[in-house]
Amino acid sequence: ALCARVLALDPHHGDAWHLAGVAAMRRGDGVAAVEALRAAAALLPADPQLASNLGATLEATGALEKQLNDPNWAPAP
Repeated sequence: ALCARVLALDPHHGDAWHLAGVAAMRRGDGVAAVEALRAAAALLPADPQLASNLGATLEATGALEKQLNDPNWAPAP
């Protein structure tokens, strides 16, 4: 709830997106977790803890394997 209030005031608050993603994963909402963590990663691309949390969430939800098997996806250079 707090993250939602912060994001309503500042949708570019990367730490709030990160926390929202971690909270979503803890409550078992993998889809919301991936969406929030991807939003955070777009805002905080150099944050190693965020990268770790996003990777773990992608793996836990099966989204990592799906993305790696997508013929239209390529890793960033």
